Amino acid sequence: MHEISSERLQQAEKHGKISEQHGKLVEELGKKLKKSRSNAEQQSSVIEQCGKNTQQHAKSLQKYAQSAQKPDADSTVEYTKAGAEHIKATWEHIKAVNEYLKLVQQHLHNSKQAHYRYLEQAEDK
Repeated sequence: MHEISSERLQQAEKHGKISEQHGKLVEELGKKLKKSRSNAEQQSSVIEQCGKNTQQHAKSLQKYAQSAQKPDADSTVEYTKAGAEHIKATWEHIKAVNEYLKLVQQHLHNSKQAHYRYLEQAEDK
């Protein structure tokens, strides 16, 4: 049976902690957007939930990485589970970024439209 090295398992656990921190930042961004932009309720809620989901998957990643380090554990199976949780956390982060990009695109579109209206009004004078 193939065993995953303790160094690799420790790296996975450390990476899980970093992913958990990223999830907290994403969740906080969603909360701030919800407070600051009344027209961004849906996207900010999705971003906030993605942050929470990222944290949950990151915690599971850490749990599996820790479990894999136990003497009686099948480190390959536990490491594979940790990898699956990492993928899930990454997808949640991607979803949050996509929602944020939608907000930015909408903001740019609105700014562009406001600028055109301003130019039209200036031409009319």
